[in-house]
Amino acid sequence: MPFSLKSASVFVFACFAYGISSAVVKKGLTHFGPFVMIFYRMFFGLIPSVFSLLYSVFFDFEFRMRWKEYILLKGWDLFHICFTGFCFLGITYPCIGIALIWIPSHAEQIMHPIAAMVGAIVSHFAFHDEKFHIYKFLSIVISTVGLAMVIYPTMDHPGPSSTLFQIVMGYCLVFFAVCVFGVTSVYMKAKTIKFHPNVVTVYQMIVATIFNFIVTIFFEGHNKLIEQSKSAKIDNWIWPIIVGVVGTGLSQTAANYLVANVGATAVAFTGIGQVSFGVISGVIWLKEWAGYSYIEIIISMCGISIIVFGVIIGFIEPKHQEYEPLP
Repeated sequence: MPFSLKSASVFVFACFAYGISSAVVKKGLTHFGPFVMIFYRMFFGLIPSVFSLLYSVFFDFEFRMRWKEYILLKGWDLFHICFTGFCFLGITYPCIGIALIWIPSHAEQIMHPIAAMVGAIVSHFAFHDEKFHIYKFLSIVISTVGLAMVIYPTMDHPGPSSTLFQIVMGYCLVFFAVCVFGVTSVYMKAKTIKFHPNVVTVYQMIVATIFNFIVTIFFEGHNKLIEQSKSAKIDNWIWPIIVGVVGTGLSQTAANYLVANVGATAVAFTGIGQVSFGVISGVIWLKEWAGYSYIEIIISMCGISIIVFGVIIGFIEPKHQEYEPLP
C-alpha cells in the first residue's frame, strides 16, 4: 500500500473522525432518539460533501471541463456507488447507533479491529496488490494487545445497566456492522475508484440520508421526528452536527480518497487507528476515566501507544526476495 504524506494525513484524519463518533453519538442520544440521531447525522454529513463537490466544480479545471462525465452517472456505475453508500453508511451507522444504547462506547470500540481483519483477508483474495502478509498479521495482533490494555480497566467501571438480551444484541449489531464495513471497503475499491471521490461521496450520502429518513419515519414516525427537532435546544444540535460534518461527511470523503489512492485495507485499518481517538474522546466528553486509578490510566495510555505502533506496523511492505536465474 503506497503511502504519501498526504495519504498518511488523510488516514490520520479518518481515524480521528471515526474515533470521536462513538462518544459524540452517545452524547447526542441523550437528546435525540437513535433513528432521529442517525438521520440528522447523515443529513449534516451530506452538507460538507456537497461543498466539496462544488469546490471541485469551481476550482478544479479538469473537473469543470468534464463535469457532466463525472457527475451524470447512470446504469451499473450509479448502482455500485449507491450500493456502497447503502452498505457503508446506511447499514453500519444505524446498527452502531442502536448498539450504543445498550453497550458502553469502549465496548463498541474493541470490535472495530474486526473490520481491519475482514478487509485485509478479503482484499488478499480480491486484489493482487493487497496481499495479506506478516506485517498485517502482526499489526492486528499488536493492536489487539493494546486494545486489551485499554479495555481491561473498564471491567471495574461498567456502563449503564442493560438486560442480557440487549447486551447480546448490541454486540451482534456492532459485529455485523464492522464486518459490513470491512467488506464494503473492498467492494468500493473494486467498483468505485475510477470515479471522482467527491462525486462518489455525494451519491453515497444522498442514498444514506434518504434511507435513514425512511427508517426514521417507519420506526419512530414523523411526529416524533418533528417533536424531537422542535424540543431540542440550540446546544443540543452540536452533537449531530459534529458527528455529521466531521464523523460522516468529511470522513467518507477521506475514506473514498484512501480507497482510490492507497487501497481497501487502509480504510479497513482505520478500524484499529480510530480506537485511540475514541478512547480520548470518551475521556473528554463522557468522563470515562473519571473513576480510574493512576495505574489504570497508565495502562490505558500504554495501550493507546501500542495501538498506534500496531497501525504503523500494518503499513510496512515486505521486501520481495529476488533470485538470480539459474545458468
